[in-house]
Amino acid sequence: MIISNSSISKISAMTTPKISQAHLSEIKEQSRCDSVDLSARAKDTAAGLKAMRQAPDVRKAKVAEVLEKMQGGKFAVPSSQISGKILGTATGREDL
Repeated sequence: MIISNSSISKISAMTTPKISQAHLSEIKEQSRCDSVDLSARAKDTAAGLKAMRQAPDVRKAKVAEVLEKMQGGKFAVPSSQISGKILGTATGREDL
């Protein structure tokens, strides 16, 4: 059997699907119409995430307030709150 370019072309022509010009135009038109609609909840979530990412990691006003109280000797944390946090961290419980 001799395989030549002409026999390959004939076989290829038989196995390649024929697409009409109208069908090709329809496919192109559909690809231009692809779109995504996000729900209001998804848009709100995206806006919230954007705001969170833009927010500073440290609340400078709160830090300044606590620092001022500490320097003035007016910052007091109840010992029960301190011990509760220590025990909560050690045991993995947050209700202490």
